[in-house]
Amino acid sequence: SWNLAPFAADPDDDIANLQWSISGTQQVRASIDDAGLLQLRTPVDTPAYLETIGIQITAPSGLFAAETLQISIPNLPPTLEDLPDTSAAKNALLTLDLASFTVDPDDAVENLQWSIDGIQQAQVSFDGTLLRFQASPQAAAHIEDLQLRATDSSGLFATSNFQISIFNLPPSFQNLPAVVLDPGSIASIE
Repeated sequence: SWNLAPFAADPDDDIANLQWSISGTQQVRASIDDAGLLQLRTPVDTPAYLETIGIQITAPSGLFAAETLQISIPNLPPTLEDLPDTSAAKNALLTLDLASFTVDPDDAVENLQWSIDGIQQAQVSFDGTLLRFQASPQAAAHIEDLQLRATDSSGLFATSNFQISIFNLPPSFQNLPAVVLDPGSIASIE
């Protein structure tokens, strides 16, 4: 709230007798009481903008004075914590929830646009705040040096660099049968 009474004067009457009014509000919610106390509420999840509202004081005689007030709503960029380096087997699906690494003071995290640079041998997709990473099944062991970018509705952004180490899994045996052989016998498994 902001008291506008100290900015008003009426040479013919007491300031307490003035009627206050506002006009021209668009995105900002504004109200003013009989004493000139202005209440402003800016919307959440909006890009930066400038809004001008009209303020009028009217004397009991009907004479009035009007003034405009410019309200600047800044937009702060999102912040992105460092993502931890991690590893994944080739062809394995790795899912990271980016919401736990991201904050935007004036925009919902769900409204951020995500992009990633540095992809070599993988497929990447975003589903809301989820990053899905899958290395190609043909990929040899390697390291993906990645840069994640979160961009808000005004184009401000934050980046974070991290690595995903891709490793190959060794071959394995599956359920070899037990074999019992009599002395001097020959066995074959099919």
